[in-house]
Amino acid sequence: MRALETLSLAFPLAACDYIIYAVNQCQIPLTPLSGVTLNAGVLSYTRTYDDLEVKMIISDSEYSSGSYQRTENDGLVVNMSWSRDSDGTERFNSTTNEGASTAFVEFPDCSGNATRVLTPSNGEPGPTLSASWSSPTDSGFSGTFEWCDLVEGAIQCTTFTRPK
Repeated sequence: MRALETLSLAFPLAACDYIIYAVNQCQIPLTPLSGVTLNAGVLSYTRTYDDLEVKMIISDSEYSSGSYQRTENDGLVVNMSWSRDSDGTERFNSTTNEGASTAFVEFPDCSGNATRVLTPSNGEPGPTLSASWSSPTDSGFSGTFEWCDLVEGAIQCTTFTRPK
């Protein structure tokens, strides 16, 4: 399933970019797009598949920010966004209408942090994975990871650091 999720993001990204738009306004027979516009440097378009629809908005030709929305026929909606600050800090956020979320920040020195909350079930909170890491250019490069989940009615967490 992960491969399909990745492909559902990769294909729309590859289907239209600023160069393809300049050549033919992203009118490619094998990847039919609708609602293709380029206004004030913002490129947007929609791609409809048999079982989902993807909407893409890209802020500029440097891809410094944008958003992606995937709506599946079964009702699942995934909203993603990314941005790159002027100092090089990169951010990624994803949420679903089922309660799952991902947040990722990578700083210019390649240190960063991430949190992933899996879809809750039966009204209970979903498992959570949190991570933070130092710059790989530091001699003391390390990462700390924490996995939390509901076990017999209580949230239990396991934390480990690499290297030990």
